[in-house]
Amino acid sequence: MSLVYTNLGQRQPAIRAMEIALKLQPRHRYVLRCASRLFVHNGDPKRAVTLLRASGQSNLDPWVAAAHMAAAEINGNGAPNSRTAREMLVDGSFAPASVAELASQLGTLELRHGRVRQGRAFINQSLTQPNGNVLAQAASIVSLGVEAPSDSLVDTTPLSDEAQARMGAFNLEWPQVMGATQRWHADQPFSTLAAIFAGWAAGIMGEGYSEARDLIDLALRANHDDEMLLNNSAFIAIHLGDLSAAANQINRAIPLSSGFQISILQATAGLLAYRSGDVTIGRDLYQRAVESLRTDSNPYSYEMATLYWAFEESTHELGPAESARIAETLRRNLKSPLPELRFLAERLEKGAPAAIPRPR
Repeated sequence: MSLVYTNLGQRQPAIRAMEIALKLQPRHRYVLRCASRLFVHNGDPKRAVTLLRASGQSNLDPWVAAAHMAAAEINGNGAPNSRTAREMLVDGSFAPASVAELASQLGTLELRHGRVRQGRAFINQSLTQPNGNVLAQAASIVSLGVEAPSDSLVDTTPLSDEAQARMGAFNLEWPQVMGATQRWHADQPFSTLAAIFAGWAAGIMGEGYSEARDLIDLALRANHDDEMLLNNSAFIAIHLGDLSAAANQINRAIPLSSGFQISILQATAGLLAYRSGDVTIGRDLYQRAVESLRTDSNPYSYEMATLYWAFEESTHELGPAESARIAETLRRNLKSPLPELRFLAERLEKGAPAAIPRPR
């Protein structure tokens, strides 16, 4: 019942239904993990951490320990009971499938702290008998130096649509990306991740905007105040020529945004200005967004915004030749090894900016 309410965007009824489930089964693994996921989804990771800690199960059950670790990381608490978690991974009391998510969480934590050797060891352990969540996590951290999960493993593991989408993007196999993303969203219609990923992928590919818009519209039903969904909705609407809808979504997102998200929204507003014919305002907004992202040490978003800015300039004052020169300079200076950034730069260098439909 809680899941049904969540898919409909009815947060308070969803929470009440989950609270009833917790009263009936306060230490049940499945109920605890679902409750934690709900609280995190609703922007309250602290409640998830408090619930899992109070249950006492994260010291006994690796499935609950993995959920506890994930919620704590989102809440900014660091890894709880990491010593106990490590002991669960090495004492042999649990089947490989039961500790896969815990090993994945620990491995990711180690990698993000620069402990590559130990991180890789945990990730490899997680892939011994993974589920879809583990494969998705492995696919999302390939850029941290982890070997990508094999195609056969991804293709034969149930509910691995997210991993298929992420690996398809990493390998620049764009035909499979949108289909996998649609299946991923169908499995988790309440989640923002698949819809945001669809918008991101469409922007990289320069196609698939209508499919991305469909997923974003569905996700907004359950997450009507998510600033990144609103931003991506505006981005996609611009590429479909629906400038009035894009302006509406940007205006909705402005009071909800903070931190680097403000810079992302500025870049999207810059794109809207360019497509509306106001190059001066578009250039100013993009410049402010790019400088802010560079100052905030957000190299990925900085490079992405710079490339999209170059695309817009290539259709106006700079022209294709100057656009290609900018792209080549950016390619030489790219700090991120991620292939999608190089793919975008190559598209720009070849003079293949995104199609500019007639505004409506």
